[in-house]
Amino acid sequence: MIAVPGELPAPPAGGAPLPEDDGSRVTVLGYHEFSDTQPPSEMRIRTATFRKQMEALKNLGLPVISLP
Repeated sequence: MIAVPGELPAPPAGGAPLPEDDGSRVTVLGYHEFSDTQPPSEMRIRTATFRKQMEALKNLGLPVISLP
């Protein structure tokens, strides 16, 4: 899944203003489930497939950040 950036939301009432849009963009890939015992589905992939996908991104020179 890839999240497409939209417009910046309005700042919360009484909060600090949001920074101006400087044109920076981030692509977020979301994975739901990894399994080597359950069959692949729309929401599940094999661990080896995930590793190959991450390796392909690395080989393209794209930065990858892991989230907890």
